[in-house]
Amino acid sequence: MGKLKGEGYMELFKDIDEITIEKIKKIIEIKNGEKVNANKTFQTWWITGADAESELEFRVSRLGNATLIISRVNFPVKRVGTMTNIFLILKQFCEKEKIPKITVQSVETKEMMDWCIKNGFAAAEFNIQIEDVFSGDYIYTV
Repeated sequence: MGKLKGEGYMELFKDIDEITIEKIKKIIEIKNGEKVNANKTFQTWWITGADAESELEFRVSRLGNATLIISRVNFPVKRVGTMTNIFLILKQFCEKEKIPKITVQSVETKEMMDWCIKNGFAAAEFNIQIEDVFSGDYIYTV
């Protein structure tokens, strides 16, 4: 059974605030040249292209004070700093909220693996090599 509020207590149902999400939305819109929508379900924010034809997608969740989880990243415009700028906002949020980790979940592409490594993320213990990608989670310690 978990501890009641006090030392070592983890609030599972804390959210990523809307100000942070608005900053992320603005970056995505500027870098990708399209409007986006943000929808929240429990502690997860889904940001998608406003156009029904858009494949733009970004999903971020907060697991209490343990970690932020980025689990979907699909930006039509690549290599313009979208993810790097979002990472800086999320890192700042984690520092403020005292969240010790950011996890990029289920990395499957070489581009995302390279981005994770370049930005100080480490491959999780059980990642598996598929061709030139160590597929799985990448963790950044804030």
